[in-house]
Amino acid sequence: MNDTQSPQMKKQSATRWVLTLVPTILILFLLLRSLSPGQFAAALRNVRLDYFAAMTLLHIGLIFFFTPMMWRLILRFYHCRTPYWPLTAVWIGSTSLKVIIPLKLGRLLGVAYLARREKLPGAHGVSSLLLLHFINFFTLFVYLAVGLWLTPGMRLPFALPLTLALPAIIALLPSLGALAGPLGRLHPRLGKLTADLVSAFAVVPLGKRFALVGLISLVHGANIAKVALALAATGAAVSTPALFLYSPLVYLAANLPVTWMGIGARELTMVYFFQGFAPEANLLAAGMLLSLGSEIVTLFLSLPLLPKAIAAGLLPAKESA
Repeated sequence: MNDTQSPQMKKQSATRWVLTLVPTILILFLLLRSLSPGQFAAALRNVRLDYFAAMTLLHIGLIFFFTPMMWRLILRFYHCRTPYWPLTAVWIGSTSLKVIIPLKLGRLLGVAYLARREKLPGAHGVSSLLLLHFINFFTLFVYLAVGLWLTPGMRLPFALPLTLALPAIIALLPSLGALAGPLGRLHPRLGKLTADLVSAFAVVPLGKRFALVGLISLVHGANIAKVALALAATGAAVSTPALFLYSPLVYLAANLPVTWMGIGARELTMVYFFQGFAPEANLLAAGMLLSLGSEIVTLFLSLPLLPKAIAAGLLPAKESA
């Protein structure tokens, strides 16, 4: 079976590369083509490296240490108290798999690790990971609501309904299991995803759901700080309401599986949403700094731990020890 699956898996990986690299290259080409070489070169020459270093260090701390700590906290609701450092090592190592595996599916190495080492049922591991990523995604809208409240003309028509809807979603989601059937008729995976998400939320008591949202919202607070640092590194002066309003949309676009590691989508949305605050060359440079510090640097830092992550997730304990 491995002999027949291996060529198929290689073909799928190659297809994903092509389907994401082509939009990335095309977007960057079009953005660069709209600028004169002198404009972009001047923006790069004037980059503040201290701001770029601060942004990169913030991302490393966020992705490599804080986020796995949040996952470990969620795992406690499944009666799994795995040691912090081994789980973090698997998390860091699996980060580099996003180069070839879409939708953060490389994180399933951590699920395999928990199944082998902690005897946590695979369904519980997937459920805990789904809960982590859903709350992470959900907090984008928390900051978007803040941005809407800070923007004149957006408060009553947009900010108020969103603010009322967000806590209602957290409170009522476990009772929405009935939607899994109708959604499953639209698409089987959509129905299963809904059922899994509902069961994941049901594990966490109501008060602790809001506590988790509060803690994990620090992730996107740091993400907004990263956008601010990237913009400041290129000399762009952006208002606070714009940062809160548009930064979540930049991250939302970058996490769509249409470009390679979000590169291209991140730069395009930075240029589009923050136009008027700085020249296009500076905004494009800020987007590239964000991609470099958030994706490329962490990719190379995670590669040394990839073999350990694969061994921990896929090999028996004695073989990977």
